Amino acid sequence: MQTGVAPAYGGKRRERIVALLGLLAAGALPAYLYRDLLADLSEGFSLRFEYWAFGASGFALIALGLLIALPVVLSIGRDPESRLYPRSRSALAGWGTSLYLLGALLVIQIGAIAGSF
Repeated sequence: MQTGVAPAYGGKRRERIVALLGLLAAGALPAYLYRDLLADLSEGFSLRFEYWAFGASGFALIALGLLIALPVVLSIGRDPESRLYPRSRSALAGWGTSLYLLGALLVIQIGAIAGSF
């Protein structure tokens, strides 16, 4: 009789789903708020240095931060001794958060500059 096992697993699965939805919302929010800037960037796509350094770098940092945070979210509820549990989970969480915030601040600055022209 393992009546306490299923609710505990269901709770961890729910936490993982909520965290995944939060990660998706964190990716969709800047894209929605700065959709005009994103449309301008997608229209003038080029492989020039200026394009990436001054236009798309904020969105690239946001995407990289979310990508780095994905293993942290997927490891919610897993046993720390599991092979699927990232060994550097705290470092991944820190890097993901830092890159996301740096990208968001850069997008805000680029959006303000683009809005003034």
